[in-house]
Amino acid sequence: MHKFMQPSSTETRPAPSAPRRRTAKIAFAAGVAVTLLVAGLLWHIAAQRDRVAFEAAARDAQAAVLQRVETSVALLRGAAGLFSAFDREVDTAGFHRYVERLALETQYPGILGIGFSRRMTAAEEPRIEQAMRAQGFPQFRVWPEHERAERHSIVNLEPLDERNRAAIGYDMYTNPVRAQAMAKARDSGAAAASAMVQLVQEIDARKQPGFLIYLPVYRGGTMPRSVEERRERLLGFAYSPIRSGDFLASAFRTPPGVAVSVYHGAAPDPASVLYDDTSDHSPRFTRTETVDVVGQPWTFAFRSRQTHFEAIVQPLLVVLGGTLLSWLLAALVLRQADARWDTQRALERERAARSEAERANVMKDEFLATVSHELRTPLGSIVGWAELLRSGKLPASEIPTAAEVLHRNAQAQSKLIEDLLDMNRIITGKMRLELHSVDMARAVEEAIASARPAAEAKNIVLESDIVAGPIVVRGDASRLQQVVWNLLSNAVKFTPAGGRVQLRLEPAGKCARLTVTDTGEGIEPKDLERIFGRFEQAEGGRSRRHGGLGIGLAVVRQLVELHGGTVEARSAGLGHGATFMVELPLMIAQASVASEAPPSDAGGAPLAGVRVLVVDDDADARALLQRVLKEAGAQVACASDASEGLAALPRIRPDVLLSDIGMSGMDGYAFVRRVRGLSPEEGRDIPAAAITAYAREEDRAEAMKAGFQAHLGKPVMSDEVVAVVRSLARRGPRYTIG
Repeated sequence: MHKFMQPSSTETRPAPSAPRRRTAKIAFAAGVAVTLLVAGLLWHIAAQRDRVAFEAAARDAQAAVLQRVETSVALLRGAAGLFSAFDREVDTAGFHRYVERLALETQYPGILGIGFSRRMTAAEEPRIEQAMRAQGFPQFRVWPEHERAERHSIVNLEPLDERNRAAIGYDMYTNPVRAQAMAKARDSGAAAASAMVQLVQEIDARKQPGFLIYLPVYRGGTMPRSVEERRERLLGFAYSPIRSGDFLASAFRTPPGVAVSVYHGAAPDPASVLYDDTSDHSPRFTRTETVDVVGQPWTFAFRSRQTHFEAIVQPLLVVLGGTLLSWLLAALVLRQADARWDTQRALERERAARSEAERANVMKDEFLATVSHELRTPLGSIVGWAELLRSGKLPASEIPTAAEVLHRNAQAQSKLIEDLLDMNRIITGKMRLELHSVDMARAVEEAIASARPAAEAKNIVLESDIVAGPIVVRGDASRLQQVVWNLLSNAVKFTPAGGRVQLRLEPAGKCARLTVTDTGEGIEPKDLERIFGRFEQAEGGRSRRHGGLGIGLAVVRQLVELHGGTVEARSAGLGHGATFMVELPLMIAQASVASEAPPSDAGGAPLAGVRVLVVDDDADARALLQRVLKEAGAQVACASDASEGLAALPRIRPDVLLSDIGMSGMDGYAFVRRVRGLSPEEGRDIPAAAITAYAREEDRAEAMKAGFQAHLGKPVMSDEVVAVVRSLARRGPRYTIG
């Protein structure tokens, strides 16, 4: 009989394998990393939030003080109006009733009272003293005693408590600080505050710094026009003595959330403290600002009540809690990894792949929708006007309009396709530049000529200012012209009808500077950098009011940077237009610049006497090329495929061969290779150009490798075809007839 070993109840599980230990460590490290990231993010967000709250509290506290000062000035205006109306002494009892209603002590803490200081001469002094004694001030006298040409004695001051009784009769003009503020108020006709002083009312041991606000009162009740007249007609001053500590503390009845110190002067000075609410802690934020307070500089020093330690408590708790949770997570992963590791990994991969696929699908759909919309928009106009022309019902007077619309929209569609191809070349690193000496003035003028029809269609004024003299850069002339055209096209697109687009080309140090400025919609500052991204516009989504794929400016930046230059956008904001500035390195100054383009004919047909063979399986394309070349004076023969073209060569003996690439049967590459395999008499050396919709850089390279001398991407412009044919005809063999 066999005996079977039963498992012991004390048997332990095998030690964790290396992958499981590694998984647990990764989980712990990831948890700690996420914890630190979250803590840092919380710290950053809290710092931003607390900074904003601190700045807002500081502004509110400062505004409360300025509002209190403005209220004090408003109280003085009422009192000044009272004294101005009477023009002489105001009845003491009546003034008492007036001020009593203001409830200064409860409503305006810190304002010790409202009073009137009368201006008097030495001769008037005895009469005024006698009048004041008759009104209930038996001991009234003008003090202090000393020789002075002008006297200003306090004759009214309410509420008439113990503090203010101590100031009755005081000649404030004997004090230099008070006299300076009084003179300023007298000459300006406006309220003026004094510098920091100790008030006469400070009769007890707990003294506070103070200041006074003066408002001049003139005889006649109106404001004298000149300083001399103001000095002559000055009756006195309505004024308020203010204890700065009580006054400023009342402005902060609701705790402002910040500690505030207020100093007289343009900088914090312990010797000129008007109010101090500080503590010994190290503040997290500080702010200092100097403002004008009724003609005097006051400096506000704000300190946050929150300390650095208080700010770090929350992130610290997050770190501790997150670390603990990370440890628990690692333990859990270690415990469960043996059973669920492979399944979890597979599930995560599936989710990630599905999410990425969904995101890519959404991006693809959005991009295709945008491309479809932008390509269909000009196509709709082309098809519509073409149908009108085809129907024969369009009046003869509207045929030029139809032709212009067809041409403009065909160019727009061609430009969209070319931008897409250029962006693909840039992304894949296949953009190639043919570098030569380029006269920027010529490139700019050609771009302006291309952009002007679009501007005129919107009634936009297109102005140019090209500084005289050679402005020569090393670059690709066609690509630089494309940069200028893109900038002008962008400016015209975003400028409303009746606006203005200005272009300026000038040397700037060692650079050529091109500036395009428009009066269009402008750009928000936050979008100035983003607009140079691929598929970006300042306004996005289907609600965009302007067309385009959002890659024109991206192409501009890439082309400019490939030329070693820089481009930037500037705008004061929406509604203020925009400016784009391009700077390219200048070449060494030259006396003149050789033209990169072939010289134009003095007159007559540019292709007179040139024989051209066009090979294309599309009848419309053949007919168009035949018409364009015949108008330029060429003798044109056509073939519908490569075989027919090969048969026609020895018979026609053309000077230039134009061939499509994507043809049925034998394509353009095979066709031109067959041509290059012929004998010289049969046409082996005939220069050839590929005219094709295969317009990528690699398509061009393949065409050159096959035996073509030029490569034109469809659709092509008439003048471009003529220029290429003329150039090829000059370099190729010319056959004699017969």
